[in-house]
Amino acid sequence: AKGYAALSWLNAFAALATVGLLLTTGKRITAVLTILAVPEIAFRTTPRAELFTTVFFAALLAIVWRHYQGRTTRLYLLPILFAFWVNLHLGFVAGLGFLGAYVFLALCDTAFAERRAIAMQRLKRAAPWLAASAAAILLNPWGWRIFAAIRHQQEVTKLHSAFIGEWSAMHFNVLSWQQFISPRDPASGDWWMLLIATGAILVCLWRKRPA
Repeated sequence: AKGYAALSWLNAFAALATVGLLLTTGKRITAVLTILAVPEIAFRTTPRAELFTTVFFAALLAIVWRHYQGRTTRLYLLPILFAFWVNLHLGFVAGLGFLGAYVFLALCDTAFAERRAIAMQRLKRAAPWLAASAAAILLNPWGWRIFAAIRHQQEVTKLHSAFIGEWSAMHFNVLSWQQFISPRDPASGDWWMLLIATGAILVCLWRKRPA
């Protein structure tokens, strides 16, 4: 409707919204990680439908993680988010996966006596909204058949991997190492985030938080 100017503003707003949502989930370390992720966020908020998945996933993470931390949050926003998400991009399945990961995280916390009561309390509070979110996915013109589109997409993954760079596998070679250590290459942030995530996994295992 408003041409390239509107698209440019949409991209900028989507990137800003993603960063802002991520900053609500933690402390200073979150801000540092978000700064490292800015190039990747900007790449994922280019003018295409995937930008909605980037923003909505950040919103989902902010809501669910605040709830997991015991902070005040508006869980009723979850089904509203999914109702829009399913009509804007097939990436909504990543949101479903994240909800499943939260349930798994809460159940794993019940294995430790000192965290069991709180984990069950939070899971019971979230359960109705998680169920409503799953139901909200049916609010699209195709109903449950929307999952057929995902199945068809998976069937052409091999073809996509051959011709589309972002669908291809990661390659560890000399070029990757040069990209990793180059402070002027925006894509170096991807490798730093991967390294930090590996370290975070080890820290969580050391703190007895395997999930």
